[in-house]
Amino acid sequence: MPLHIEGLLLESETMSAEWGKVSISGTVLIRMDSPLENVSDVQSQLPAYDFGITQEPTFTIGLSYFPGRPDLVLRTAPAVREHEAGRPWWTVDLTWESSQWLNEMLPKEDQGRGNGGRPKRIKENGGTAAIAEEIVKYPWNEPPTWSSDTLTVKSTKFHAATGAPLVHANLLPVTEGIDIDLQLEVHNFTWNVRYQGFNYDTDVAIYIGTINRAAIPDFKNATAKHVLCDKITCVENYRTVNLGTPSGQSTAGANETHHFITLNARFVIDRRNTTHGYFREANRRVSQHTLQKFTNPLFPLLITYTPIPVNERGDVAQAPWPLLPSGAAVPYDNINSYDPEDDYAWIDPLFPTASNLNTFVTDHGLEIP
Repeated sequence: MPLHIEGLLLESETMSAEWGKVSISGTVLIRMDSPLENVSDVQSQLPAYDFGITQEPTFTIGLSYFPGRPDLVLRTAPAVREHEAGRPWWTVDLTWESSQWLNEMLPKEDQGRGNGGRPKRIKENGGTAAIAEEIVKYPWNEPPTWSSDTLTVKSTKFHAATGAPLVHANLLPVTEGIDIDLQLEVHNFTWNVRYQGFNYDTDVAIYIGTINRAAIPDFKNATAKHVLCDKITCVENYRTVNLGTPSGQSTAGANETHHFITLNARFVIDRRNTTHGYFREANRRVSQHTLQKFTNPLFPLLITYTPIPVNERGDVAQAPWPLLPSGAAVPYDNINSYDPEDDYAWIDPLFPTASNLNTFVTDHGLEIP
């Protein structure tokens, strides 16, 4: 039961416009091969949108467009009826409209950020592929959505912007550092995963609050310990689809209800080239005390503690004084020769812990453009 599209009836074309919207209505003349075919036969043979393999007009609402006007998308086909000349002639009334209406009509999954998301329906395969463009039928095959922001935090510094050590007016070094503003990158990703096989503990929870153990090439080669997975939210969703597919593409999954999970992940990145990265630095402290460790050479296994002298007069520390990695106090008479960041002892809890964030990022196709 072949169907032949004869074209638009010119006298049927009308156009209307208002702010932000253009609509064109028209009637397509159809010729069937047999006068015995009914309206159901006509409907079943109307060609679906297939990305140019079939010349327009096609008849997939939300994808087909007015000939020569890809910005005007097919919105309604209110009537299929027998032409006044009788069968096998039929007419199909169509209305095409500026595509903003799709944002209201397409499914709105809860993405966990207070907004819905329009499905990303088209996959570009390139001009040399057997099918240049395909319908994305499964929500978990849609590409991630990315957005970015910045975060201002405080970072403790012992050196000026010139690299010179920070010192007091008496030329002795600052021993506790000065907090300055530091700008960090924030990157948010939203994507879908299949519900079947998803395990929150092993797929998500193990990464939340951790930093990267190794460099992440897809995050502009962010170095180890400089990326924090700040949070990941998960929202269960269902989507029922009824999609036309281009010639050559399987129809599997094009007409069914998909069960999936929408993930939102927030990553914070420190782009400085430092040893520990901001996230570990924020939890490190200079080791300070009013007592220093003393080891008697005659009894090396016996550790004792002595007050810390702070001047020639013999006064001892009444407030915490910086210590060296050996446990001895930084000598007061030579304190200006020590670099706090490199020479002082630091208390480091090694938090946040590190995980294989690069694998997580790669497995989910997350990439900073």
